[in-house]
Amino acid sequence: MAENNNKRNVIHYIPTDEEWNELTERVDVGNDSSHKVARRDLKRYYNLLKYALREANFTEDEAMLICDACNGVLFDDFTIRLMHASVADAIVYEGLDKKWGVDGGEVVAKLINLSIGALYAVADAVERWWLINHTDNTNNTEKLKSVGLIR
Repeated sequence: MAENNNKRNVIHYIPTDEEWNELTERVDVGNDSSHKVARRDLKRYYNLLKYALREANFTEDEAMLICDACNGVLFDDFTIRLMHASVADAIVYEGLDKKWGVDGGEVVAKLINLSIGALYAVADAVERWWLINHTDNTNNTEKLKSVGLIR
């Protein structure tokens, strides 16, 4: 996880025209600024991910299968809806259900039944799991709990 040394962190970001239009539709001229609205919306987004992840109900081995299957997968607005297919392919071609000792069809069904918000939350948690996996020496259980994939 990123370390914050009590320094003021600055992010420079140039939104696309579409993002700018979305942002300015939410700015109350005279009361808000675009950076305040962007900060508020980012906080809302992270809270939404946290709460949406509660919808997912994976065992530790199921969560590990998903992390394993999604290693290197880039999820965007289109591919997020195909997470179940990435996992299904990894089950068929790599035998990840056997590796993790789970019912692969059940894991795929769980992914299919998640809301779009929960899918984004799972993708975010998987990406964070891979980030900490390289630097954190704790066991998988603790890492999965820290990103919210298991309780």
